[in-house]
Amino acid sequence: MKKYRFFVNKNLLFDNNVYLFDNNYYKIRNILKLRIGDIVFLFNNNIEVKSIIVKYGFNYVIVKKVEKKFFKNSNLSLNLGYFISKDSHMELAIQKATELGVFCIIPLISISRNKIINVYNLKNRMLHWKRIIIESCRQSNRISIPIICYPITLYKWINYLNYLKKSINITNVILSSDLTNSIDYLKCSKYINIIIGSENGITKNELLFLQFNGFKKICLGSRILRTETAVFSGITAFQLYVGDM
Repeated sequence: MKKYRFFVNKNLLFDNNVYLFDNNYYKIRNILKLRIGDIVFLFNNNIEVKSIIVKYGFNYVIVKKVEKKFFKNSNLSLNLGYFISKDSHMELAIQKATELGVFCIIPLISISRNKIINVYNLKNRMLHWKRIIIESCRQSNRISIPIICYPITLYKWINYLNYLKKSINITNVILSSDLTNSIDYLKCSKYINIIIGSENGITKNELLFLQFNGFKKICLGSRILRTETAVFSGITAFQLYVGDM
């Protein structure tokens, strides 16, 4: 039996009946053509609720909760700093990072690469990226929704990390094709930040700045990977190394 899952941006602990509107309503009624009595699953941050469709309205559907399940988050906090790249590459990276269980995605602005940043366009892209994350969670059976930060320059993000390091043990790495240290070289903490460059890579000045602030270059092999492929490989490698797959 196929499992139909829908993200609900509200607290699912209260209210026996839940009203679903907009995209959820459209998918349930017009795309999936579900009927009264059919089972759906609602999820939102560590809780999944088995529900039954009880009523259709003009532009809403009412479901009744049947059973709640609570899930515990992973002990590993894996954060991805990813330089803003072409739309197709960015979307694929966000989709796969979400499916693989990343905790937070930080779109990074490169001062040298991203010369002109359209603020209005960024807002639209943020909305689009959030929709990709929710859809990826729905399809991959993931419960918790990863955080996606508003795009920030590399320098501002590093300053924030330096502030956090005063109270948290953090492992900071740069994925590189240079034959430097392997992942076995690291002593990983439960808080890992991975930086991956865009199609044009990380500039020399950015690399020096990262290394000065404690980031270590890690090589996953001699092959040069596409930027979105590096996301899959990097996240999977660290999850296997820490034991979080």
